Amino acid sequence: MRLVQLFLVPLVAARAVRTQQQVPLIAEVVEDVSTEVVQLSEETVVEELLPIVGIHFTTSYAVASVRYPDGTWNDLAKIPADAEYIEILSRYTAIWPRGDTLSLAANNCFISADELPNPQKRLKRHDCIKTFLPKPEGDIAGRPLRNDIIALAAFTKTVRNAIRSELPGSIPHMAITIPHLPFYLSSELFEALEIASLQSTSLTSGGFDGFTYDEIDAAYAGHGYDYCTPILEDCARLPTSQKYEHALYLNFDNSSFSAGILALQNGYEMLETDQMFKYATNPNLGWWNLPVFEVPRARFWAQIHEMITSVVQALPQPINRIVLLGDHSADDEFKEVVKAAVWEVLEMDVELMLSVGEDDVTYIAAHGAAELEWHISESMRKSEAMTAEKMRRLRNE
Repeated sequence: MRLVQLFLVPLVAARAVRTQQQVPLIAEVVEDVSTEVVQLSEETVVEELLPIVGIHFTTSYAVASVRYPDGTWNDLAKIPADAEYIEILSRYTAIWPRGDTLSLAANNCFISADELPNPQKRLKRHDCIKTFLPKPEGDIAGRPLRNDIIALAAFTKTVRNAIRSELPGSIPHMAITIPHLPFYLSSELFEALEIASLQSTSLTSGGFDGFTYDEIDAAYAGHGYDYCTPILEDCARLPTSQKYEHALYLNFDNSSFSAGILALQNGYEMLETDQMFKYATNPNLGWWNLPVFEVPRARFWAQIHEMITSVVQALPQPINRIVLLGDHSADDEFKEVVKAAVWEVLEMDVELMLSVGEDDVTYIAAHGAAELEWHISESMRKSEAMTAEKMRRLRNE
């Protein structure tokens, strides 16, 4: 999975902590924000630890959750998307069968515009991206990109207002995650976020605009799966055998179903093409498309089964993890289809890998994005403390 305009930063080994405790709203917390003091002999470094709001935009809704410095969570809101947003995201995900090639080619548009100031950067990107779009045939190119941005921005503003109603005042720190889209199409959602003043304040972005986590990375982290070690113990030093997990990614949501086989170690991995063995998505196999009557319902599940077996066959060895995401991926009927599909290809019982509840899969990516940001800030704080201590020692020598 790619991270957009990212300077990779190793992260701290930990997993998300969830409690049922209700915590104060940010407006009440900011006045008495948690403060951590690192004593460095003659010097004292004081670091204020602010809450982090994780925001996950799916293909049919958005969710927001806040992570507090003490490790507690407050799931803020789930905001249903309007019909226009859902239609746009359906078109964007439907282009994935040819999206890999276009995504890699359009990446050059971003590289060539990096040195330009805004808004020149955005204008050059749009002109460049148009050269990679398919000719107008009723698909993604059949509608101007600018119209899509305006429509997407209407929903991002709705999300912003919903979060502010739960957290009066400014949102101090945001970590945003979005659907797994072809790279050149995700830029449209970035601009819609910017219009709504929902730009990520991620420490990972290195000051660049438009930084988000891919929802696959965020979901992997949200499940609490293996993290890379922190700055103090660079994960690059780990043996190759410990670096990657082979994961089956399944996202069964309202308006689409996606499946992928990939190799990753943690949510910060920038997965290249050779690490994503196979990825497929179908905007016509979402929960809303599930028939009520027995025969068409069986056909629907058969298509889900076929998609899963198709991606699993691309993996040369058994899977280590199953990453579930989407409102309905904890559905018992869906889990039975998953177990049957994996068994058909690998003769492997994955029931224990599917033990996740409905609440977990709805907010899991929002939690993961916030948790990843938390570990970045912790790693950076510890690194700065170590640097300050080294400087103090040098001055005293």
